[in-house]
Amino acid sequence: NRYSYSAVRQYLNSSAPLGAWWKPCDMFDIAPDQLSTIAGFLSGCSESFVQVIKPVAVKTYLNTTQDAEIGESETVYDKVFLPSLEEMYITPQKAGEGDVHEYWRRASGRTEPFAQYGTYPELIHYAVENHTSAQSVRLRSAYRGYSHHTWYVGSTGYVHNGGAYGSLRFAPLVVL
Repeated sequence: NRYSYSAVRQYLNSSAPLGAWWKPCDMFDIAPDQLSTIAGFLSGCSESFVQVIKPVAVKTYLNTTQDAEIGESETVYDKVFLPSLEEMYITPQKAGEGDVHEYWRRASGRTEPFAQYGTYPELIHYAVENHTSAQSVRLRSAYRGYSHHTWYVGSTGYVHNGGAYGSLRFAPLVVL
């Protein structure tokens, strides 16, 4: 569940062709199934758009079971990144993974963040290719109590955590 090592992070920040956007981060890494079927995310964007995207510092807290020896958090510098719990106006396990995005605060109509393990229709994401198909979306935040879970928002708007090894949709962020 280390975001800095994730295949989704490599995919989102790459304009490389099929088979070339992923590299193993340790000796246990295996290539994602999608490596042979899709090109890097940025390859689908115009060059002029990619040029105006600003790389930003993206902080993620690490899990507490295996990463404690390297520190409490790590920061990467990315053009495209997944939102954290905190950025989506969901109560984080540990504050400091980014500022609340005004969109999610306004969409919620709330004065307090969404709670973990609650269901919120305002958080439902829909497929780009089918605006009536609700999708589960992966977030950047690691579930800190396990070495293999990350947070996600389910297709019903349920905020939960689950295995980081699965393929889910995502709603990436950029800073222009």
